[in-house]
Amino acid sequence: MAQTKIHKMISSLRLRFTINVFKKYLLGSKNLPGIAQVEDVFEELQIDDKELLSDETWKNWFKHKYVSTKRGKIENLDLLAKDKITVKTEHGSETGRLPDHYFKELCFGGLVSELIKPTRTKATSKLDKLIERANNYTPISLLHLHLDAIEVITLNDDFYDVPWEKVMEIASRRILEILFDCWGPRNGQFYSSFSSSLKLRWDEADENERKQIREFYSQFQPDIFEEKMQPGAEPDWGLIGVSDDVAPQHIYKALFAMAADTEFLVEDRLEAWALSLATAALAMHALAWSDRYTIFGLQITEEMVFWGALSLLFFNSETDDVDSKHLRSAMKRCQAEWDERSFDVFTAARKIYYDELADCGTSFQDIMCIVKTAKNVHPQIYRG
Repeated sequence: MAQTKIHKMISSLRLRFTINVFKKYLLGSKNLPGIAQVEDVFEELQIDDKELLSDETWKNWFKHKYVSTKRGKIENLDLLAKDKITVKTEHGSETGRLPDHYFKELCFGGLVSELIKPTRTKATSKLDKLIERANNYTPISLLHLHLDAIEVITLNDDFYDVPWEKVMEIASRRILEILFDCWGPRNGQFYSSFSSSLKLRWDEADENERKQIREFYSQFQPDIFEEKMQPGAEPDWGLIGVSDDVAPQHIYKALFAMAADTEFLVEDRLEAWALSLATAALAMHALAWSDRYTIFGLQITEEMVFWGALSLLFFNSETDDVDSKHLRSAMKRCQAEWDERSFDVFTAARKIYYDELADCGTSFQDIMCIVKTAKNVHPQIYRG
């Protein structure tokens, strides 16, 4: 009964993400999160074929908190997106379309779906099959990965002869590995695409400041202005105290420590980091919960300290002040050179995350409701 309820909650959450993200991309600045905006949506879509999408279907999706839909309906959103949605850069220039199956994967796909799909394979063990599926999984976007992290915490069923704890461990480790591939200190994939520091400075400069910048770089032979304007930026690894050999399962600590480099965490870097840190928090918690009697036992562990800080930062409404003993305790566990500006970065991360959830038609309270419901299926029980 509990598992059916959890599945219903996750399915509903995925649908809410899907329809709200579709509307956000479609309407742009006219978008009002969580509201159907039927007239605006269908004026933008300009479709006559009700089989593709009817206004009644659209209204029903937004009307009920727990609602499901057919796969074909969401596949139609992907068809409409090809014609009606253009992904733009921050400067407004067209860069193309959303990836294929973007909305179908958001609504029906994901890591958990891939892991637990039925298998007829007898040549390998079910455990090996799970590991293989996890290693082959790559999400379409950070938002897809965040939904994965939420769903992984809800895993409560064994997979054939593989215990649910092992399934949760494999899935959460894969999420942390993906984040490591994006943010790792040696070959993090994100760094080459971030706006360069010179580009950000140039965009904010007035005409006189731009003249001074050009004059400065013209002193070099050859002139390196164009080179410095190209995408690419990394944090100061020495400042944040992260070594090259950080383990993938500890990427949450590296992301947390990144808040020490306040010069790096701006604009597109800050936005990607905020969602990644929230995702890492959930994945770290899931990994710890898979061994909950050890990690969340009587001894204080690293995971307990960082979950205390990150849960307060992203999943707690008791205070707006991020400067707490929990956050400072986690900061002491890092080798970073902290200053008070880091609290401003953490505060900005919380706002970015809350705004992102609002754009998806949900809130951290909804996510915590799902997490608590799932944890109640297998609670920690100590018997004397």
